[in-house]
Amino acid sequence: MYGRKYQWIIVGMYRERWWEVRDHNSSCSPWELSLAMEGHISTDVLPLSSSENITVSGLTAAEYASQYDKRREREYSRFHGYAYDGIWAIALAIQSVAQKLKAKGRHLKEFQYRDPFWGQLFRDAFNETSFTGVTDSAHGRFWLGSEVGEEAIEDIWTKRKK
Repeated sequence: MYGRKYQWIIVGMYRERWWEVRDHNSSCSPWELSLAMEGHISTDVLPLSSSENITVSGLTAAEYASQYDKRREREYSRFHGYAYDGIWAIALAIQSVAQKLKAKGRHLKEFQYRDPFWGQLFRDAFNETSFTGVTDSAHGRFWLGSEVGEEAIEDIWTKRKK
């Protein structure tokens, strides 16, 4: 299914020019896929925010990226920014729980792994967590499993990310 009457919209996460590599699980040749890919639209999650806002860490996303690149050596994950923001979400939730406990005359040292009180306390803290991270603004979305950063739309004709 390709040609002037078709528009392929593909969710990203594929490697660069993936359609040019023969896949024995597909009945399409790389040439046929190349024809189908002409004019396609793909979306992808950006690894970091393009904003110049100062994040919860005191850095912009670009400053964080510079530090990440200096330390990562040969390792790279496109999700490094989400991991970084996830750690901040955990730290802020723990801080929130500690403050709530202190107001009740209690302490984190009393933590009981299977006690529903603690589970609810941490769930509430995660849901209330709100901060600007290196991937975007996070508002209680880590706990809910819907953390979404910026997306890029790529047009194969222009090779520009919009």
